[in-house]
Amino acid sequence: GLAILFISHDLGVVRAVSDRVAVMKRGRLVELAAKDNLFRSPLHPYTRTLLTAAGYVGDWPVEGIQISSRMEIPDMVEYCPGHWAAFDS
Repeated sequence: GLAILFISHDLGVVRAVSDRVAVMKRGRLVELAAKDNLFRSPLHPYTRTLLTAAGYVGDWPVEGIQISSRMEIPDMVEYCPGHWAAFDS
């Protein structure tokens, strides 16, 4: 029954203390997912960039979704239950 909003740029600490993670770019939410799902299968290019820069390198295929690294940030969509991300339409 307790919720805590924890804000950090240190993804190692985020991974250690969080159950769910929200990723923001330029003050807008671009991805929201359970911690394990987000670190295992990041959907948004910005999330992937952050994880790669922090040393979480992986092969993250996303079939059937066109992603542009220069996209405008639209409303978020639920890609799978509990995993939200912003994508071009």
